[in-house]
Amino acid sequence: MSSPSLAVVIAAHDAADTLPAQLAALADQQIDIETEIIVVDNGSTDATATVAAATDDPRVRVIAATDGSGAGYARNRGVAATGAGWIAFCDADDVVAPGWLAAVADALGRHEFVTGPLDTAALNEDWLAGSRGAAIATGQPMFEGVFPIASSCNLAIRRQLFDEHGGFDEAFRIGQDSELSLRLWRADVELHFAEAMVVRYRYRPTMRGVFDQARSFGRAQVAIERRLAELGVAAPSSGRAVRRGLWLLRSLTGLRSRAGRARWLYVCGTQVGRFVGRVRRR
Repeated sequence: MSSPSLAVVIAAHDAADTLPAQLAALADQQIDIETEIIVVDNGSTDATATVAAATDDPRVRVIAATDGSGAGYARNRGVAATGAGWIAFCDADDVVAPGWLAAVADALGRHEFVTGPLDTAALNEDWLAGSRGAAIATGQPMFEGVFPIASSCNLAIRRQLFDEHGGFDEAFRIGQDSELSLRLWRADVELHFAEAMVVRYRYRPTMRGVFDQARSFGRAQVAIERRLAELGVAAPSSGRAVRRGLWLLRSLTGLRSRAGRARWLYVCGTQVGRFVGRVRRR
């Protein structure tokens, strides 16, 4: 059998509860080019591999990635396991919207590197969905206004380009998608935003989860800013920390609502993560 034209890579760790919804959403979508769906089980201690193997979709293949850990490592292993010329990434805890697979194929037929909107309303309660702004991101995301980024939960790229630039940097436990976007931006690769390529994004459903994820994002931001500095690109103004600190003080009254608490914890967690990232660097 010839190599598939498109491979969808899903990095999964302890995702038995959420992975079935993602696989079901993909099973409902068919395109007229050969496709495979690779679930990369990265050291799960639950039934992730069993759940993935039990799907009725013949395009699904499960591989074990046990020589390392982290989403970047697992995604690179998934790419290495396929001969497909086009690669798409989505996550085990999200759900691709109807038409996503066709939108990926259409976009990759015309562009080397693509991303699309994240719908944050479909899988999250109202208080959580509203905690980070718009319910659906309809414009190209940017890293602090400096360069365009593609989230690894909704990213597609031509295989040759991915290989030429070394794939994901596995040293980045969080933010490997922003780091890859940065390298491609510096190489003058255009990131195309495909409006029809929608992923329904799932937030962490607890206040502790919101804070912990934001703290990880904050540490990743510091690492990306350091990489920018190494490349001789001016990082965003340091005055952001002061502005966000003032926002946290002004927004204390919003803690009475669940949405207000979630928003406050997200901003606070980001700032804590940034502080920890700088301290550990020193």
